[in-house]
Amino acid sequence: MIREKKILWIQRSIWLFILTLSILIPVILLLTPWHDVKIEDEKCSIKDIGDNRNRCEFVFTFNEKIQSGWIVIAFYDINGGLLLYDDADLFGYGQIQNAIFFVEGKIDSYKIWDHSVVINEFDFLIDNIAVFVVIWSVSLFFTIASLLFSCKLYYYEGQDIIVYTGWYRHYLKVNGRILSKRYKPFFIKPLTLESALYDGAIAQATISVLKRISFKIDDQIYTNRKRYSRKVIAVKNYPVDVYNAVGQMIYHTQEWENEYKKLASILSITVEKAEISSIYELNEALQPYGQFEKKELDDLKGVIKIGNYLNHEFFSYYSSKVKENYYAGIAYIEEYLNAAHSLIFEAIDVIDNKIDELNGKTLMRPTVFDNNSEEIVNDGNDI
Repeated sequence: MIREKKILWIQRSIWLFILTLSILIPVILLLTPWHDVKIEDEKCSIKDIGDNRNRCEFVFTFNEKIQSGWIVIAFYDINGGLLLYDDADLFGYGQIQNAIFFVEGKIDSYKIWDHSVVINEFDFLIDNIAVFVVIWSVSLFFTIASLLFSCKLYYYEGQDIIVYTGWYRHYLKVNGRILSKRYKPFFIKPLTLESALYDGAIAQATISVLKRISFKIDDQIYTNRKRYSRKVIAVKNYPVDVYNAVGQMIYHTQEWENEYKKLASILSITVEKAEISSIYELNEALQPYGQFEKKELDDLKGVIKIGNYLNHEFFSYYSSKVKENYYAGIAYIEEYLNAAHSLIFEAIDVIDNKIDELNGKTLMRPTVFDNNSEEIVNDGNDI
């Protein structure tokens, strides 16, 4: 999974988790029975601190453990006159809680009028329901927002194109490099990200207000989101695996050249010394015979360039990639070799299809070159 999709997955998971908690907690609160918390025992210590003032220290024993609370006590003189009616916070641990009052005058008696305690975190949340509502509203907003974020990955001519839109950062990335970006948390008009690709084509991503992504290349809607599905080459032992893979593909390219020569023989193509002519010359010689459209021959010419590139320039270019970043370089090599391998075999099928057609056969092999409106390949190092 690419980094951007991991980020989206993590963000959505976090906010969905918070939203779920904000819904479950009130349900649990409603199902939690009320407790009748009582004072089982009390002790009072009165100390004269001067100026007709007294420090009254209480120790209460409750019938169950509590976290916090407060208590209201009235103090009276010998004639029943009220000296103080006040509340104080409880402090302590578990069932044993303390409270302190400061009273002016001579105390004869006292009476506990009220008390309130928090026995668990659910009671605390009930006492702070307004805070809970705010948390629920915020989590709902961010959950919906995270579900609107999007990331799409496209494949074009050997280039991995990522279009990402998040909280406020939106960008278009090609082969790991951000080529266009915008920072905007809210917008009322669609955002456009645009950049030239390595082959000169113009990539344009449009992000709607609801953060939906549409993607164009050279003003044409582009939807290819799949790599070549055939992955038969893995580079585990560099450079030995690369040498072996390139050697195999050069061998298959020679087989392809033999198929070209068979076709030239069937069509009686008048190429000087056709049996020793290069595959490029044979491809050019097919043009006047009308068996292939110009686009088909151009696509085949692109695959021929790939073969030449593998034979002459591939190692020098990709060895520098490996030196820059070993793992990224190996990933590029694997991708290129698998794409080249697939295209070479597809190109062989194109020539074999034509040979079969001229021999009266009707069952053709499907290829990636069938019914494509865009050029498949155009250069050896740019699949």
